[in-house]
Amino acid sequence: MKWYLKLADYGFCYCAARSLILLSPLMKEVKFNVNDYIKVKLNKSGIDLMRQNHNKIFGDFSSDLLDKYPFQEPEVDEKGYTKFQMWHFMDEFGHVGMGVFNGLRPYDTNIIICPK
Repeated sequence: MKWYLKLADYGFCYCAARSLILLSPLMKEVKFNVNDYIKVKLNKSGIDLMRQNHNKIFGDFSSDLLDKYPFQEPEVDEKGYTKFQMWHFMDEFGHVGMGVFNGLRPYDTNIIICPK
């Protein structure tokens, strides 16, 4: 039971995604507001999903709105990251979760939390 003794050296918490998060004794909890920003690497599948969401929302009201406000691809920084407020990211991709869209996960699961 060596692994059990090793876990005793760490704190842990259970998150909503049903995964165990190990916290080193040197790590601190960080307060994070859903209005704060994160950076995520989207792939083509992620952009296609954003386009589909946009077209559904505006197309449901009227095709005139969709013509007036066409989908614009998100800005990408020099390292390939797109910046979102956390609530916006959850709104866009929450229904997909860790699943796939068009055969691909729409985003890299490593995110960057932007400092305030």
